[in-house]
Amino acid sequence: TIGDLPEDAYGYVLVQLFSIENGKLTVHAGRVLCVLPEGNVPAISVTAPSVFSPAGGRELSIFVGHDVPCSLSVSIVDMDGKTMHRLCHKQSTRPMQLCPSGSVFYWDGVLKSGETLPDGTYQIRVQAYTEEDSVTVLSEPFTMNQGG
Repeated sequence: TIGDLPEDAYGYVLVQLFSIENGKLTVHAGRVLCVLPEGNVPAISVTAPSVFSPAGGRELSIFVGHDVPCSLSVSIVDMDGKTMHRLCHKQSTRPMQLCPSGSVFYWDGVLKSGETLPDGTYQIRVQAYTEEDSVTVLSEPFTMNQGG
């Protein structure tokens, strides 16, 4: 159980379903839940390398900085703002013990169609949500270069 908490409490809760049989603990399921803060959305930032080449199995590493738990939508967009690929939609953050605080996403450059994103200039759009509000930020542009 969770005891009385202040109204402004937020953070993460680990929920596990387990059994104990003959003294042996077996975890059947587990999930980290994000308890969103009330009020304003957190300060959000997004950074990624300025050039991405998926050659050789490389992945684009995307760091989303956030100072409190939130839900995130992360997309690759062209320079007109058109969504090319969505990495996640309203996904709860989870504690990663990073400094500065944040979440890391990885993408192999492959679209839902199975094709690789064409060479060009793109950005990463991050939308962060709390119970009452949302904010959107864009990364600096990055260049997709399939040739490596």
